[in-house]
Amino acid sequence: MGGDFNAAPAPAIDRKSGALGARLTASPQDAMLARFIHDAQLLDIWRLHHPGDHDFSFYSHPHSSYSRIDLFLLPTRTIPLTTRSAIGSISWSDHAPVSVWVKLPGTRSGWSWRLNSSILQSAAVLEEVSAHLNRYFEENDLDDIGPDSLWLAHKAVIRGHLIQIGSRLKRERMSLLVELQERLADREAAHKSSHSQADFDALTTVRRELRSALLTDVARSLAWTRRTFYEYSNKAHTMLARKLRNQTRSKLVTSAHTSQGSITTIPSEVNQIFTAYFKKLYNHSPDHSLRNPEHVREVQEFLATWKGPELPPLLLEGWGQKSQKPRWLQ
Repeated sequence: MGGDFNAAPAPAIDRKSGALGARLTASPQDAMLARFIHDAQLLDIWRLHHPGDHDFSFYSHPHSSYSRIDLFLLPTRTIPLTTRSAIGSISWSDHAPVSVWVKLPGTRSGWSWRLNSSILQSAAVLEEVSAHLNRYFEENDLDDIGPDSLWLAHKAVIRGHLIQIGSRLKRERMSLLVELQERLADREAAHKSSHSQADFDALTTVRRELRSALLTDVARSLAWTRRTFYEYSNKAHTMLARKLRNQTRSKLVTSAHTSQGSITTIPSEVNQIFTAYFKKLYNHSPDHSLRNPEHVREVQEFLATWKGPELPPLLLEGWGQKSQKPRWLQ
């Protein structure tokens, strides 16, 4: 499990106050968290990977204090699958991202390229694409090449150029983000040590630059979301399939009580328990059949004394015959 626990597992090393100049003592929430980790036999994966480091994931502006309250708590059996963990920089909010790298067995799924239409909003990119198109048609619009082949081939050529342009822009953007994150980490480390106003102002400036750089990714994600909802919101497509799949999962029965009182999660045993239950529910009278003379006698005695509604004589005459008792009641 992971999240903001609002408590530090080891306050002596996971909390630091600039106002007091010393690390804070344990609070009741810290004691409850430590007891929960011990009782549930969980491990603080970041502390396991960084036993001698002092880093923090939350900064409280009112108290001018740092603390490490954002945690990943994992059971011991998953430790071999975790390769590393890290605490990022505080950029968007008061909390820093905490990352865990997990190595899972399996193969990588297939990948298909799709045009990132946001790159076409750049005038420089449009000019570069136009130059590639003009050069392609100038070099390949020959007499021995048919118009169909010329047109179909140009799609593959321009797609290759667009992939190249997109990769170059991505490298430039990632390089800028890495540079800003490194500067942010340096400023954070300086402020964690000094708690000076000058270091805090420098930290705020770098955070503002990083947020501005990340707005491009946010705008692209919003554009993709709007386009997806516009194309598939009223169609039987992926969005509807995901919605129905989530509803099916919410109704899935994953466990059941056995006759011994224990709980089983094995699907075949859960199925057998439900089958036996409904067989017993709908077969509550297994001896009620025409082959049981005692049952037939009880039904005859009940019908002989039952005073229910009867058809009037006029309707009986309309049938042309009187009503007869069923053969099995005679």
